[in-house]
Amino acid sequence: MRFLLIMVVVLTGCSLPGQPQMQRLGDMSISTDTLWQGTILVDGTVRVIGGATLTIAPGTEVRFVKRDRDQDGLGDSGLKVEHASLVANGRRDAPIRFVSDASPGNPSDWLEIRVDFAKRLELRWCEISGSAHGLHAHFSHGIIEDSRLRGNLDGTRFGEGKYRVSHSVIEQNSGKGLNFRNSEVEIDHNLIRDNDSGLFIFETNRQWSIHHNNFLDNQWHLRLGDFFTGEIEVRDNWYGRYGEREKPPKLYDRDVDPGIGKIKVNPNIKQIDGAGPRDSLRLNKVWRRETGSFVDASPVKVGDALVVAGWDAVLRAIDLDGKERWNIALGEEGDSAVAFDDERVYLQSWNREILAVDRENGEVEWRIFYPESLADDHRQGGVARADDLLLVPAWNGSLLGIEAKTGTVRWNIDCGYPLRSTPLVIDDVIYQGSGSGRLTALNLQGEFLWTRDFGAPLLASPAAVPGGLAVVNKEGVLTVMNRLGETKWRGELRESVFYSAPLYADGSLLVATTAGNLYAFDPRDGSTKWSFRGFGPFYGTPAYADGRISIGDNTGWLHLLNSASGEVIGRVETGGAIQGTPLFVDDLLVVGSRDNFVHAWRLLPGPQP
Repeated sequence: MRFLLIMVVVLTGCSLPGQPQMQRLGDMSISTDTLWQGTILVDGTVRVIGGATLTIAPGTEVRFVKRDRDQDGLGDSGLKVEHASLVANGRRDAPIRFVSDASPGNPSDWLEIRVDFAKRLELRWCEISGSAHGLHAHFSHGIIEDSRLRGNLDGTRFGEGKYRVSHSVIEQNSGKGLNFRNSEVEIDHNLIRDNDSGLFIFETNRQWSIHHNNFLDNQWHLRLGDFFTGEIEVRDNWYGRYGEREKPPKLYDRDVDPGIGKIKVNPNIKQIDGAGPRDSLRLNKVWRRETGSFVDASPVKVGDALVVAGWDAVLRAIDLDGKERWNIALGEEGDSAVAFDDERVYLQSWNREILAVDRENGEVEWRIFYPESLADDHRQGGVARADDLLLVPAWNGSLLGIEAKTGTVRWNIDCGYPLRSTPLVIDDVIYQGSGSGRLTALNLQGEFLWTRDFGAPLLASPAAVPGGLAVVNKEGVLTVMNRLGETKWRGELRESVFYSAPLYADGSLLVATTAGNLYAFDPRDGSTKWSFRGFGPFYGTPAYADGRISIGDNTGWLHLLNSASGEVIGRVETGGAIQGTPLFVDDLLVVGSRDNFVHAWRLLPGPQP
């Protein structure tokens, strides 16, 4: 009994009832069919042998301990499958992850998934990151679909076999994204970006097909190895923004090294639709709540209710089943999002009223007003909470710091006239844009830290990005800077941006324009990852959740996109313009419209009928 008790502790770690199971595995061999699920911590080398099948359940996370016993700079922990099978079929909503246990993880923290003479090799909806050699397979037939190979030294090493990599993202691998030799391969409908070498062909291959991939921002899109002396032709791939059917740059062949082979390309002149992980959704209408006028404000989830103001001068709390919980009359229209804390909901309305209401029943706890100005018109900035303050951007150019509990004004700072955007708070620093084109940074005591002029109105709120913030002015000049206001990079969209704030999501900086374009930029250097064109102007900020982006346009269409590729995975039409930000909440997507309704759809797998 003592031995059995020890085995259970080793296999389950410190999991508590109701928590996902965790197993810790050291150097060991598996020779019978085995299922992994929950969290697997690998500290050493786990070998699958003797014809056994290792099946990994959807949602499993396999974490490899960072350990370098031989001091060669490469982690030692890994998984080896020899004369056996590996079946790792995740789902979009439950991917399987092979990652470093270190935080943050880095390339080469762990060694590889090594597969030799596999009976069966399948990876679908998987992520491999932080490894030295990614998926390293020889003398096998394997398939990778709808997966991400990200942040490794090499994403794959394939040899002497037959392999297909399809509808996947291969990115930010510091060596080779996809690496193969003497193999039959099909590489199609992938996003291959930001690697040192996107695709590396080590030596002559038996048969290959490389088509309908999007290559972007690799040091070398295609590279031949020292032992490849033949000639290959690659057709129907997209290599970024090159307008004509001509040889793109970033090919490493005999034009760079006369001792190796030649690459001929016949590129696609447009970005490949459908590249990257596949996804489709049906939007099933579950309810709509009628109001008395336009609903431009973005719905906000407060506890288990949705709170939104409208042009009918009413603030509503709506249950997730669409029933109205409470409502209160405002002095005038409301078109900005609310802020909230554990006790109250806060907002401002067009009669320059700022009020706090009990979040449970809507009873007003306090209200104050600020002076009128010539800028009094629709489009107010949303209020924001920070520490014990409520931050209110007023039309008259004042940013008010108000004690959230009592409504007492602590400070009132002129930030430029008028204020129509929501303040951004990062690490106790407030960033407020203004219609005068000025961005002001203050501390929570209302003291100036710095200001900067952007030459045109800042109608959209700034956005936080890693290490700084992004600002876009009305003329479409996008600037990413550090938190001291020093420029990292600057780009001109040559399209106007009104109230749609930038959004950092899934490694991309999203910016929507009144020309009806949504762009995804790399926040590090401003390179374009993808773009999407809607059916009309964008005035609202996009929303992000779980690898999906939603944005509404001024023709009334609500779009759902894959965040990795910008591919449309679903859309639905309302009866009026959409100028607010959609809200993902549980399995619902909620948005207000100028058809006077708040709409809610349930997101279901499968294409829209």
